[in-house]
Amino acid sequence: MPGPGSEETISKKKKSKKGSTRAEGSTVATLPQAKVRDYSAHVFVCKGGDCKKRGSKETRKALKDEL
Repeated sequence: MPGPGSEETISKKKKSKKGSTRAEGSTVATLPQAKVRDYSAHVFVCKGGDCKKRGSKETRKALKDEL
């Protein structure tokens, strides 16, 4: 797992006609770094569509207000 400030890259691969994979030399994607502060613990609350329907917005607000 990369640490803060480190950069991880993923090379895109393409299948050849024989079914093997080969890396394209010039195509490399850089992943954005997550902005997570240095705390002793983290609580993540889902904000997806189904989670919102089940009250995640209110749960997040209640946790944030209490902390």
